[in-house]
Amino acid sequence: MTTPVKYIGRKPSYTDFVHGSKLTFEPGQVRVIPDDSLARKFLRQVDIFERGDQVQEQAPTTMTTEPPKDDTLSQLEAVQREKDQANELDKQRNDLLDQVRVMDRSQLDILANDRWGQKLHSRLSLENARAKVLQFVDQYGAN
Repeated sequence: MTTPVKYIGRKPSYTDFVHGSKLTFEPGQVRVIPDDSLARKFLRQVDIFERGDQVQEQAPTTMTTEPPKDDTLSQLEAVQREKDQANELDKQRNDLLDQVRVMDRSQLDILANDRWGQKLHSRLSLENARAKVLQFVDQYGAN
């Protein structure tokens, strides 16, 4: 089910960072929100949004610009792709952290040298070497 939501706020534009959709609204713009739970969240902000008509209202004749087109789906898909990429990077990092936690000293030396070009001091204990490699993961990333 889709729900039309109209921006009635006082600002010249509104970008949603509160609900994570990153949708932008112009004054009087109606967006058809495909996610009813997201639409309900918008409609709870009664001073900013109201339920809109399915067809966007015509702009006053004094305005020469056309009303913005409804690109809601493309914006929501772009935000979802960003979230998926961030989740994938987190997954890769967590996988590497899990691997580091079970490596022996020689494997830690090889990983630090191959991945980040860092040498571990030969007098470090296994736990200290592991902590140092975990610092490398935090500092340089899992890639």
